[in-house]
This record gives sequence, C-alpha cells and structure tokens, in this order.
Amino acid sequence: MSATECLRGMADIVDETDVTVSLESFEPALITHPNLRVDEFQTWLDEKRQNNTPYNPEHNYSHYQARKNYNRAKDIGRYFWRNHDEFTTVHIVRTADDNTGTLREQTEALTPRPYDQSRRDLLNRLSSDSARLEVLAPRYPTHPNVRVRTHAHEGYWIPGHHSAERFELLRDKHHEKVPGATSVSISVEHYSSDDTPPVVQGKDHYRGGTSALPHELAGANQPLMNTETDASDLYDSRALEWCASLWHSRTDRGMSYWRENGNAKGYADEIEKSMRRQTWRDLKRTVLPTQIQDSESNVMPEVDEPEPSPLGISKPARDALFKAVAQLAQIPTPETGLEA
Repeated sequence: MSATECLRGMADIVDETDVTVSLESFEPALITHPNLRVDEFQTWLDEKRQNNTPYNPEHNYSHYQARKNYNRAKDIGRYFWRNHDEFTTVHIVRTADDNTGTLREQTEALTPRPYDQSRRDLLNRLSSDSARLEVLAPRYPTHPNVRVRTHAHEGYWIPGHHSAERFELLRDKHHEKVPGATSVSISVEHYSSDDTPPVVQGKDHYRGGTSALPHELAGANQPLMNTETDASDLYDSRALEWCASLWHSRTDRGMSYWRENGNAKGYADEIEKSMRRQTWRDLKRTVLPTQIQDSESNVMPEVDEPEPSPLGISKPARDALFKAVAQLAQIPTPETGLEA
C-alpha cells in the first residue's frame, strides 16, 4: 500500500468517527479562560518579585500583607480586652451570588451606599467607640457559567452587651438594596472582665490573646494567607482571577479587599505602637553597658536611660536595627508605604 493510500484510509476513519468534546462537561476550575487582566496582573507580580530580590515582596497581594492584615485584626481585639470591661463581637457574612454582572460589577454592588449608611448609623447608636473591619473574599458558587463571585465578611467590636437581633436590620437592608442578594448570616460573641483572653502559644504570646473574630475574618478568608510569597502561588485559578479583578493596575484604580473604619485603624495602630515602644525599651535595657549588678543586694541598680543621640547612630542604621529586632519579636514594623 502506498503512502497516499494510507493517508486516504486514515481520513476515512476520522470522517466515520463521531467524537465531540464539550467544554461544559469539565469542572469550571479546570478550564483555562484567556484573560488579559490576569496576564497583566501576573506580569506585575513577576516584576515585584524581581525588584524585591532577595527579599519577599510586601505589596497588597503578597503573603506579607495578608499576615500584616491578620495581625491588625488581632490587635483590634487586644485593644478591646485592654480598654473595656465588657464587649461584643459580631460577624456578618453577606453573599450576592445571583448578581449576573461581571465579577467587578458584582463586587462593587455588594456594599451600596444605603447599606453602608445603615451600618454606620447602627454603630453610632450602639457606641461611638465601636470598630468595624470588612474583608472581601472570593466565593465559588455552583451556578453554571460562573467561576467566582465576591462575598463580604464584616467584623464589629462594640463595648457592652448586644444581641444579634440588633443587627437584623442589616439583613433586611442587604436583601433590599444589594442586587442579586442571596444570604446573610449573623453570629455574636460576648466577652467580659470575668473572662480572660485565651492563652496564646508561639509567635503571638508576647502580644497577648485576642478574640475568635480576627481568625474568622482574616485568618480563614484571605486567600493570600495560603501562599508562600504572593498571588502567583495561588493554586486555584479562580482565586487568581478574583485578585486580578480588584488589582490597582496602571489603567484602573481597582478596589480594596481590606477595609478598616476610623476607629479600627486607630485601635490597631495604638496597640502596634505600644508594642513597638516596649520592644525598643527592652532592647535598650539589654544593651546598656552601665547595668552592673550589686553583689551584696543582688538587685540591679536603677539606671537613667539617656535620650538617644542623633549623632550616635544614623537613621537608616537605626531603622534597620529596629526592623531586625521587631522581626525576631514578631512585631510589625512601621508603615512602609506599601504599593496597592
């Protein structure tokens, strides 16, 4: 048989074979969707990695930032343990899976102005000292042709004792004002001076215990907590697509997935600064050469701690020293102007 006859026979076999492959038969996560924004996002991540070599990147879509967010949430809880005899934590989870808009449109519509105003008014009525933290996170619904949606986790710390019923109006407002609203869950925990913060082991022991709410908000619902370096390490392409949709690109201002109200930011900053001061005091006590033990009394004499001299150490050197000590103590360093 000639080569030409062989090729004709193979063509006849292909014509007689009825084989079709439907992409819809595969799980959505297994289908690669060409997405220019995701490609641009991955290029940006690669550039950040290269620019930060040999250190890990510290931008908003890095594991570093996710850990920092988690620490700030825990510090809000620590503030309430230190400053209130009794307080309540509230965790609200809101979804809008029936919104048929694009992922970005669905995310933007999740917290409309009337809903935001309602929760502001509610917190002002309950206590002017309350704190609110909102975390946006990816969600993978079972709707056909929908890969990923956004859902919202809201955390509230409020002085005093409050019931879940006080927050039912937010459930009603969500279903009334959010396009495609599907569900709202509300859970409440109460804490008082009769209780004690949970004993913390490991890296957080120095900073003290906090409530369960920070883990529910930031520990379990930031996909970047599960990465080693940044969003490039996300194992699920849907999570990467979600991050890219919120990313602040060169042509798009993007959206923030982490939102602290004024009090929450102030409380977290206050705890961080107090821990930073404590670390600096401990460092100075450790290195003071004039601390000589009295052999007779076995008591360390008091030593006046001199004011740091600007001529003794340069600012870059001092900042580098503090950062090294803070990392050893697992204490976040001052703000470094992270890029979005």
